[in-house]
Amino acid sequence: MSHTVSRTPLWMRWRALVLGATLIASATICEAEVQQIKADGAASNLIVDPGLESQEQFAWREVSVAASERVPTHPHSGGWCLRVSEGSGSVGQANSGRFAVRAGPYYVEAWVRVDPAFPDVTTFDVQFLDAEGAFKGAEHVGRTKSTQWTRLRRKVIVPDGVASGTLRLIPAKSTGDAKGACFADDFYFAPFATAVQEGRTEAWDGLPLPKVGVRLEDDAPFGGRGISTLVWISIP
Repeated sequence: MSHTVSRTPLWMRWRALVLGATLIASATICEAEVQQIKADGAASNLIVDPGLESQEQFAWREVSVAASERVPTHPHSGGWCLRVSEGSGSVGQANSGRFAVRAGPYYVEAWVRVDPAFPDVTTFDVQFLDAEGAFKGAEHVGRTKSTQWTRLRRKVIVPDGVASGTLRLIPAKSTGDAKGACFADDFYFAPFATAVQEGRTEAWDGLPLPKVGVRLEDDAPFGGRGISTLVWISIP
């Protein structure tokens, strides 16, 4: 924890405080990420055909009774996108093809929108499996009810003992018959340091923000204009 005492005007102290906290956090975290980038190398997006442009590389599969397909219906980019639909009245899901991972931080994102014909919520997450294909847990990425393209993104931590991952979309209604449908496009999954290097996210994304505190103190308790401000910044 660092301490700074200032007697400059209050508005100037606040502006310097915000700028200083940002620079301190950035310098500290970026250096660590640079070292990780050197260790990980420059691996690219681990998702095969992330924009759904190739029928030959289409690797999404249905779980339960959902249906997944490539469609040209207003894609986020390119000429195609993914549509996942659940029409049975029970909650179904679609999973991407598996991709190899190792323990550590990764970054994941996708552009998702709910089908206007089935307006409700779609959930996006990452599932982890061991070398035998047994389920080892999942990390929630985000959910949306919007019928407009929405980027769902997050830094995720792959746990020990995991050999592969798969992306999962769950379009479902929260009430009634549970039928739902969504569109998705431009998937991305890569080591976190690589995502930073490629400009997908910032080095401090997903980390706790600096804690800032302010306390007014009277450094002239026996009269006069002696009020000063003690500002402290704590970097977790």
